[in-house]
Amino acid sequence: MNTKSKIITTIAIIFATMSLWQSVRAVPGDLDTTFAQGGIARWGFGGGSDGAYAVAVQPDGKLIVAGTSSNGAVVARYNTDGSLDTSIWTSGRSFDVFLSRGEIAAVKVQTDGKIVVAGTIVSDFAVTRFNTDGSLDSSFGFGGRMTTSIIPGLVASSMAIQPDGKIIVAGSRITSTREFFALVRLNIDGSLDNTFDTDGVVTTTVSAGTDRASAVMLQEPRFWS
Repeated sequence: MNTKSKIITTIAIIFATMSLWQSVRAVPGDLDTTFAQGGIARWGFGGGSDGAYAVAVQPDGKLIVAGTSSNGAVVARYNTDGSLDTSIWTSGRSFDVFLSRGEIAAVKVQTDGKIVVAGTIVSDFAVTRFNTDGSLDSSFGFGGRMTTSIIPGLVASSMAIQPDGKIIVAGSRITSTREFFALVRLNIDGSLDNTFDTDGVVTTTVSAGTDRASAVMLQEPRFWS
């Protein structure tokens, strides 16, 4: 089997214990039995409600999975065989993502191997960056974390990283009357990029109704959301 043809999917299946699941599928749709137990890895994270919402693949094939649990936002790393990678964080997982409880929307691996997680805390975009060893990157934001705290009502849904290292977070801004497209661009140190619409934040009206950006894609020198 050509391993490059394997398709990685993330699924959240609800049982009594609610666990994070990942599956690796081969081209015909068969489960890859070399991964975990019959192609499925299931891990609980100490609570009754765990869900995986985003996945990224490192160059070495390890999987970064991010989601939520009863203990808050969580990020975990899996070896290529589906086992938790205990060489990082505490037993392969970290709840030290956001300063307060939040919802994870996306996870990316930078070209230098650093792990970036984006999501929402209350009504702000939130981004956290980890070093390759799993420690918080103190060169980013405040101790590795940043929240936008510039306009209220922001909900993140997607993230992209430009070749120059700048981070784009897409989502929506919710007001009492409607929703708008919302985009934020961060410098590599986590500060708002003031060259992006003067304050680093753009909201756009697309229609007369509800506008919600669900994904963002780079197409240099532009990007789509």
